[in-house]
Amino acid sequence: MLKQKLLHVLIIASIPLNAAQASAFSDALDKAKQTLNAGQQGMDAATAWNKFKKGDKLAFNVLVRLAKQGNPAAQNFVGWILDNGANGNLPDHKTALRFFQAASKLPLAAYNVGIMTFLGRGTVANEQAAIPYFITAANDQIEQAQVWLTIYYYKAGKKEDAFRWATEAARQSDRLGTYYLARMLVEQKQYKNALENGSKAAELYSADAAILVAYLYETGQGTGQSKKMALAYRLIATGIKNGRIIDPGRFAGLTGISEMDAEQGRGFAANWMENHKKPTLVDYRVTLAEKK
Repeated sequence: MLKQKLLHVLIIASIPLNAAQASAFSDALDKAKQTLNAGQQGMDAATAWNKFKKGDKLAFNVLVRLAKQGNPAAQNFVGWILDNGANGNLPDHKTALRFFQAASKLPLAAYNVGIMTFLGRGTVANEQAAIPYFITAANDQIEQAQVWLTIYYYKAGKKEDAFRWATEAARQSDRLGTYYLARMLVEQKQYKNALENGSKAAELYSADAAILVAYLYETGQGTGQSKKMALAYRLIATGIKNGRIIDPGRFAGLTGISEMDAEQGRGFAANWMENHKKPTLVDYRVTLAEKK
């Protein structure tokens, strides 16, 4: 196969070309070389990274060497190791940020620059300066970046931008993104869709989403009014927060609910908790070594 490809290249190279064709051919070859080089760099960095994860202490030195040679994947790995103190030393946020910045053409490294800049880790906090980095990462479907953009634009009153990124995050079943989408759907009076997304966010262990669903049942928006289900989701919210269902009698705000409905609501909540075990929750404040 390799001989056939080489023969094909030689045949093409032997064909007489005019100046424009020769220039285009040269550009194509340069791009092919860059792609091959980037692929090799990625493989070299991934090999050292996998060894590091398995406890090979020398692998960190290999990653540092590759990073200093301009390998962007290695630069991101080294940045993550330094930011998290994973090399056995105290975290070095400033140096980590420099490695991330060097690799910031990579969407994952761009996210890391964004989160450190946004939170002021290793540098002065600057939310606005972090946004272009988040956008680069969000366009590569890094859900944490989509969530930060959602929150940033929502607080800034730019609801269309917030809605767009919340929708993207919800497509990836992100907990916070799905909650914010449900919240904005309530504001838009799209109650049925809000209930659907709120229920999904609750299943992803968002207590705020469970409270939102309780509100929709209590007011009968997007569904039939049900004090029993409103109580159930209030109990679910406490279960998500505390790991257990509390006494339903504490919710004095739900006046007029019968003992039977209260007991059934508690039963629904207990069954829900039994069937929805707490997942591994995303930490939106940490840098990323790898895309999930």
